[in-house]
This record gives sequence, structure tokens and C-alpha cells, in this order.
Amino acid sequence: MAWLNADDCYFPDALRRVAAGMVEYPSAAFCFGRCPIVNERSEEIRKRITRFKEMFFPLSSQFTYRCINYISQPALFFRREAFQQAGLFDETLVAAWDYKFVLGLWRHGPGVLLDGPPLAKFRWHEHTISGRRFSEQFKEAYETVRQETGRYHPAAIAHYAVRWLIVWAYSVMALHRKKSRERDRLEK
Repeated sequence: MAWLNADDCYFPDALRRVAAGMVEYPSAAFCFGRCPIVNERSEEIRKRITRFKEMFFPLSSQFTYRCINYISQPALFFRREAFQQAGLFDETLVAAWDYKFVLGLWRHGPGVLLDGPPLAKFRWHEHTISGRRFSEQFKEAYETVRQETGRYHPAAIAHYAVRWLIVWAYSVMALHRKKSRERDRLEK
């Protein structure tokens, strides 16, 4: 099972690769793969963010995922049984419901990286949840980990630090985009 947002897309052969991966790893609750971030014209953007997430692939574990969300939702696939055990999405969350859902999947079996070419593309623009509400998204993700592990658990402490680093970086990028738009407007 999976879900794909209206403006994201799968790469050719992704579903066959996922099916083969689930057969190869029968104990896996879910699998995931690479997922570049693209703009409205399907041009890859934010390459450093993608590479940063991919740095955690070799360390993939429930602990690592509690520290940082390195799995891109469009490239996430899960077994029906794991979905049924993890439960529905937490609709009280505004922006981190998918993160909490993946944490629930980890409790029902390992996650497996499908190495190789990307599985999906995540389309980013300023009006997506991660574009408009990134600060709230990372706060909700931290609160989810803190509730699950406790405030002083090493994963919660790491997540807290990573959260502020990422929010700072995203804020700098948003300010840069705003200044660029103002500069373009003045030049016209």
C-alpha cells in the first residue's frame, strides 16, 4: 500500500521494484527509496536536502528515524497488515501525521531501503504543507517523538537539535526566496 499526493509521481518501474522488495524481505513492514525534490516544471531542486536525507539511509533504523525524518513520503510503501496494526493517520496533527504514521509502522517490523534509482518525485512549492508550515511540521514531529520516548531519550534530544537546525535552514531559504522575488519585482 501507499498514497501519492496529486502533484507527486512515481518513476517508471517503481511499483515492480517495490513488489520485488516486499517479496525479498517478507518480515519488512515497509520499504522506501530515493525521492528527489522537484519544482513545478519537474526540475530537481533542493538537492542538498535530498542528499542530507540519503546520508541516513545506511543507518536506517527506528532509532535513526526518531532522530530525523529521512524517509520521503512519496517513496514509502507498506504492507496492509502493518497499516492495519499502525492505525489510521492522526488527524489532530497539521503537518506531521505522515511522520507519526511511519513511526507506527516501525513498531510492526523493519523498514527496508530499496537501493537503486529513485522510486518517486516529491513536488515542492511554497504552498505545500512543508513550504508553508515547516516550523509547525517539525514541532509536531518532535512532540511525537517526545511523547513516544520521553524528553530525555537520546533520540528525542537528537531530534530536538536537528529540528532547530532544519527550521533555521528552511527559514534562511524562505528569506532568500522572498528577497529574490522582491529583487525581481523591483527590476521589472
